[in-house]
Amino acid sequence: MKGELVFNNKTNFLTGPINPIEYDERGGETSFYYNGKRESASVWTGSTKAGTVASWKNFSGLQEPATCVDWTGNPPNQAGGEYHVGGVGFANSTTTTWTEGGPYSSQMNQPCYSTSRLICFEQ
Repeated sequence: MKGELVFNNKTNFLTGPINPIEYDERGGETSFYYNGKRESASVWTGSTKAGTVASWKNFSGLQEPATCVDWTGNPPNQAGGEYHVGGVGFANSTTTTWTEGGPYSSQMNQPCYSTSRLICFEQ
C-alpha cells in the first residue's frame, strides 16, 4: 500500500476502502492494461458486499460456500466434471465491488483453478 490507510475501521469493510489497494506485497500494481484500458485484477474474498460468506448454486442446484473448499488450494473437480468456485472482488476498487465484483461486471465467482490475489489485512 506504500503507507496509505485502506480502512478507517471495520465498518468501512462494508462500504469500501478509502484508498484503492493498488500495490501488492512486492510493490507491483494490482491492475493491468487490456485493450489500452486499465483494469483491476481480481482478488479472492469469498465474501458478499454485506460481509457474509459468498455462495453459489452448483450444477446439482445446491448452495455451496464460494470459498474454494475453505481456501485449501485447487480442489479436484466434483462428479460430472463440476468445479468449485471462489468469490472475487476488484483489487483497486473503492466501492463495495472490492469484495464482490469479479473480473467482469456480471461475474462474482470464478473457478478455483483460476489465478487471483489473496488480500491479507493487518489490524
